[in-house]
Amino acid sequence: MKIFLDANVLFSAALPGSRMAEFLGCLRKHAELTSSHAAVDEAARNVGRKLADAAAAARSLQTLPPSITLTSLVAELPGVELVEKDRHILGAAVASGCSHPLTGDPRHFKHLFGKVVCGVRVVHAAMLAEELGFQRSEPVG
Repeated sequence: MKIFLDANVLFSAALPGSRMAEFLGCLRKHAELTSSHAAVDEAARNVGRKLADAAAAARSLQTLPPSITLTSLVAELPGVELVEKDRHILGAAVASGCSHPLTGDPRHFKHLFGKVVCGVRVVHAAMLAEELGFQRSEPVG
């Protein structure tokens, strides 16, 4: 299993005490994690705009674990309805051979959640946790 991390997932993981960071730590034991340089840049911009301690969160993005591979590849997505700013996320997941793009963006991806698009199954964290058999009562990490 290879999981592509959307910018909003990276943003959430950069927050102090983040449950998303714990979830990604657990995912590393079950899957290969990847993202794109563009997603990391987007997450860093959002951290800078939205957080009081943006410097600390930005540092956490700059020191992504070596277990997260970054790519610059982006596939074309013929016939896929998706806003332009998010096409690179799905395109990068497809181009890098991921099985799942993980996103927390229901506004733009909701119509794709649970569907296989260009060979990848679009999921949010709860869907992926359920697919992997993680129990809510189990400690993450």
